[in-house]
Amino acid sequence: MSVGEALAAVLSSERELALLRADPERLRRRYALTEGELAMVMSARSPGSEVTSRGVVRLVRSALEACVPVTVAEVGRDAGLWAEFVSVTVRRPPPVGVRVGVSEARQLAAWLEGRGLGGLGCYARYELAKAELLRERSAPAGSGWPLLSPAVRLVEFEVDVTAGPPLRGLPVRRTFAVLQRVRDPACVRTYRISEATAELLRLCDGSRDVEQVVAAAGGQARAMLARLAAARLVVARGASGGRMPR
Repeated sequence: MSVGEALAAVLSSERELALLRADPERLRRRYALTEGELAMVMSARSPGSEVTSRGVVRLVRSALEACVPVTVAEVGRDAGLWAEFVSVTVRRPPPVGVRVGVSEARQLAAWLEGRGLGGLGCYARYELAKAELLRERSAPAGSGWPLLSPAVRLVEFEVDVTAGPPLRGLPVRRTFAVLQRVRDPACVRTYRISEATAELLRLCDGSRDVEQVVAAAGGQARAMLARLAAARLVVARGASGGRMPR
């Protein structure tokens, strides 16, 4: 905790403001503030702070819309739900190396799931995964053995995120999907896949050659691996572990 977090909480939460007025010592302990820092927080609540409070809320929403716009639109349709999220969310500086919006989106997803709205939380994580993949730079493939393309992510959810929006009432069923970044136009494609295909993709982690992957997966793995390679979901550079099946 820090004085910055305490300031953000007081500016964005009426509950924290009420605590500051009623029991400032308790607020000081909650945020591990010094007496001087507590005085700073108390003096920051000026006549113009309501404008600042609205500004904090706008910043939170803007950051979220950059990563999870569909989720934000859904939550925002319920004024009470949105107000509740804002009231319990502290605007923290993102961790080093984490883009603005990512930490807020993680908070929103966790809060929705903790609130009993797991479907919305899953969709937030799905949107966030796509946003992060779209912004990442591809790293070169490594060992020469089959592995997921650097432009691909394998994701799993408890609800079928591919069925929305609308997000309320998403079907509750274990769903596996592959996200693939493409450049022209810049977007992320989603492929819903079977559990068997997901397991095959997990085996393609660069630690096994083609024959080892096929042996571990069994069944129609060789033909499926060929299709995954043709779609550029799985890559192998250097061919040190055998050729990819065709």
